[in-house]
Amino acid sequence: MAVGLGVTGAYLGTASSLALTAIVLEVVLRRRLGPPEPGAREHPLRQLARDAALPIAALTVVASLQNVDVIMAKHALSENSAGIYAATVVAAKAVVWIAVGLGFWVVPEATRRAASGADPRTVLARALAVIAALSACALTVFATVPGLLLKTAFGAEYESGQTVLLTLGAAYALLAGTYVGVQFLLGLHHRWFAAALALVAIAEPVLLASAHDLDAFAGTVLAVQAAGAVLTLTVAGTTRTLLRGRDATMPAPVEAPT
Repeated sequence: MAVGLGVTGAYLGTASSLALTAIVLEVVLRRRLGPPEPGAREHPLRQLARDAALPIAALTVVASLQNVDVIMAKHALSENSAGIYAATVVAAKAVVWIAVGLGFWVVPEATRRAASGADPRTVLARALAVIAALSACALTVFATVPGLLLKTAFGAEYESGQTVLLTLGAAYALLAGTYVGVQFLLGLHHRWFAAALALVAIAEPVLLASAHDLDAFAGTVLAVQAAGAVLTLTVAGTTRTLLRGRDATMPAPVEAPT
């Protein structure tokens, strides 16, 4: 924000700090572990990065779906509306953090079941059931006392966000389902769904650029998240086994950037 980029600068600053941290850690690890063993084709860290490229890319897409609307609000809405939107989104995202935690259970459990010949979709179904139950509770609050919630959490100046809190709550409940579905598919070594989901993520800022009031903006976010959830969960719902030629091992799930 200090260089005049506002909210966009804050997100770019976060990405830059992560990149700088990665570079520093690479230098430190190289000093401590030394160069690769003679004859080794590839440094272990590079191999790890290559193996993790798909999960990182897929979860970067999810991170975009989770955050790009706040960035676009700064450009498409008035300054006052953008502030109200940002505060409302914080409340609406509550269930997403539950999905992040569930991902750490979904990946190893689904992989284990698939490797043993059992249907891994029961794991996905249980995770989605948890999300549905928690979302129902959250949406009930968003529908009945949205103004009170926003006023208590952020102050009276943000109370007008009550008109879109339920819409955004539904949107991010769908994103929570998308996140769990992505983790499930990554655990079973599926790839191509990520390209289709990336198209949804690319379309979102384009669509949001033409939404100039809170209701239209929130409605667009809901439509985009619904498309992402339908796409991901449809693919996940038809997946029973690991892809052929791949082993049953998979790194621990990667938490989506915030």
